[in-house]
Amino acid sequence: MPEEGGRASLITTGLLAGTLHGRGARHPWLDRATELMWARIAALGPAGPYDLRAVAHFLDHVPDTDRAATTIGQLAPLITSPDVVTLDPAAPGEIHTPLDFAPRPGSLARGLFEPAVIEACLDHLARGQRDDGGWTFNWLAWSPVAAAEWRGAMTVNAAARLCANGRLA
Repeated sequence: MPEEGGRASLITTGLLAGTLHGRGARHPWLDRATELMWARIAALGPAGPYDLRAVAHFLDHVPDTDRAATTIGQLAPLITSPDVVTLDPAAPGEIHTPLDFAPRPGSLARGLFEPAVIEACLDHLARGQRDDGGWTFNWLAWSPVAAAEWRGAMTVNAAARLCANGRLA
């Protein structure tokens, strides 16, 4: 939540608005959030990977598909920056791969990455399944409870990505 008088978060607003658009929701809040996102994206300077992931999610689902496609092209230098995306999915540490920006074949950012890079990321994701059937995350866990919660979220995320890309039935 932004501080009083602060700007709304690209991450929270982008993820919520994108998800709601993707589900066909209509609400005055969503109209305002959409206009806010367009304004914030138009003024976007250097941004971190989490901001850009939320923006890509928003653009994948917003109804104005022509504007979204144009915008993703304008954001390409930011999204493909080595400071934002790591093309080697096996790189150590907290990284963001092309699948974080383009999780499905129809994702607007999919065209920013070579098909071989996407396939390598999908192969790595599929190999990342643990013996218990779940997936894990690539950042420091601050507690056992948080680790368990994030593993659940990552498992659902991995299964959805693999399914969307024809890797799971």
